[in-house]
Amino acid sequence: MATFSKRWSGPLLDRTNYPYWKKRIAVFVQALDYELWSVITEGKPSESSCKLGALDQTDAQLKARALNLLYSTIGEDVFKDMFSCTTAKEIWDLLESKYKRLEDEAYKFSLKNKL
Repeated sequence: MATFSKRWSGPLLDRTNYPYWKKRIAVFVQALDYELWSVITEGKPSESSCKLGALDQTDAQLKARALNLLYSTIGEDVFKDMFSCTTAKEIWDLLESKYKRLEDEAYKFSLKNKL
């Protein structure tokens, strides 16, 4: 199983990027430790996170890790297009629909150059 980097590689907060930074940092923290986000936002572990079973917390943290992985590889200009996506699958599908054409064009170009 791949290890998960605990180092923040996202954008630093500045006067213009709060919505982008907030979404990125929330998922980053949840990917590290799901209950930690409640400590940041509520000052203590939330009651709902305490009621989650270990399997539910593992599932939630795994989903946050998948989102974090995608977020950390997407620039702010592209990220704006998927700001409303809430799952890694939604982001992946959006990227596929938006950029698959470019992949197909690159493949055709490489075939053409081989001839």
